Amino acid sequence: MKNELLKHINLPEDLRQLAPEDLPQLAKELRHFIINIVATKEGHLGASLGVVELTIALHYVFNTPEDQLIWDVGHQAYGHKILTGRKDIFDTNRQLNGISGFPKRSESVYDAFGVGHSSTSISAALGMAIASQLKGEDKHHIAVIGDASIASGMAFEGLNHAGVTDANLLVILNDNAIGIDPSVGALKQYLTNVKKELKSKIIFLKP
Repeated sequence: MKNELLKHINLPEDLRQLAPEDLPQLAKELRHFIINIVATKEGHLGASLGVVELTIALHYVFNTPEDQLIWDVGHQAYGHKILTGRKDIFDTNRQLNGISGFPKRSESVYDAFGVGHSSTSISAALGMAIASQLKGEDKHHIAVIGDASIASGMAFEGLNHAGVTDANLLVILNDNAIGIDPSVGALKQYLTNVKKELKSKIIFLKP
């Protein structure tokens, strides 16, 4: 696939110049770009492919890096890295002297929090949101967390704290029923039931 749109996107500022109707095509190009690189290099493929559209939407809508985007489990962040100035060196991902396979603060101002594995995003984003509030800053703080990560104690502690603040925090649950293996347990079943209930109430209207 020719990267007719992606080749012009080096930073989120470039992304925001696109019309909304161009974004699905960009998502296809970004997904193929990730697959082509990871097919011959190392990397975690599935998690990043699953959030391609979400990654584009977040950088399109929010004013990153002023608005702070925190990924829970760095495996989700390949598309984020490509759209934030590292497209031309993405083939060095997880290679000696190459870019990190995870968000890394010293690597980019767009990496608001250094993260490898799970369950830290909500607490981190909440801390940043409270700090911004105390300083009188008007910025957004977004945590993207998976359904497997949100089952941990640290994630619940973050949610518990966030529920009694009015800090500017958005938590996005990426519920794909997968961790390293398929998700199990009561929380997984609850989220599955919620999705079924919501799906039954959605009414699709033709334009």
